[in-house]
Amino acid sequence: MGYIEIREGRTQYRRIQSSAVPLVAVSGLVALLLLRSVPKLLNKRG
Repeated sequence: MGYIEIREGRTQYRRIQSSAVPLVAVSGLVALLLLRSVPKLLNKRG
């Protein structure tokens, strides 16, 4: 897993460290859960 970096007219494939992949997945899951709870929190306030 990785990405393509484009710099100064040159391209280079950059690998993402295998330890970073689970961190990104967990961060995305936490963000999703937080976004889903926002409307519930707003309804309780009003």
